[in-house]
Amino acid sequence: MFIFCFFSSNAKAYDFSALNLEGVEIFYNILSQNEISVVSGDTKYNVTSLVIPDSVSYNNINYKVVMIAENALASYPDLRELYIPASVENIATSVYAESLLGEVGEFESFNVSETNPRYFSHEGVLYDGTALLKCPTQKQGEYEIKEGTTLIGSRAFANSQLSTISMPNSV
Repeated sequence: MFIFCFFSSNAKAYDFSALNLEGVEIFYNILSQNEISVVSGDTKYNVTSLVIPDSVSYNNINYKVVMIAENALASYPDLRELYIPASVENIATSVYAESLLGEVGEFESFNVSETNPRYFSHEGVLYDGTALLKCPTQKQGEYEIKEGTTLIGSRAFANSQLSTISMPNSV
């Protein structure tokens, strides 16, 4: 018995792409009638700083960017700084775990909109509420974990260049 599988070379892992204000192409998947997820970027860009927009217009529909998907930033190997808008409600684990921005690279800073209700950054370190998710690999010197932090991600400080980490009693 033989089984033949045919794959189209036209297959794509995104619904559409758009340029951000800096002219960098970002790829998106449509999640609902008015919500999208960042799924990838174009490797032709030598991007060191990426600003994810709050919203994107496509086919006369304005979509809110609510998610950064698994491996979405892997196509930006030179990324040093990421800006996360207020609209992002969910960040897949790999965005800040060892597979991206964690174990290797020159990543320096997470910057989250002050109006994001879930995520925030403190001195370039990414937090989700009371959980410290990821310290950039290039952060150096001393870092004092924010008071009220109750959880630290399992590899939050992997390969960081910090000399001292101060923890509050809340951890």
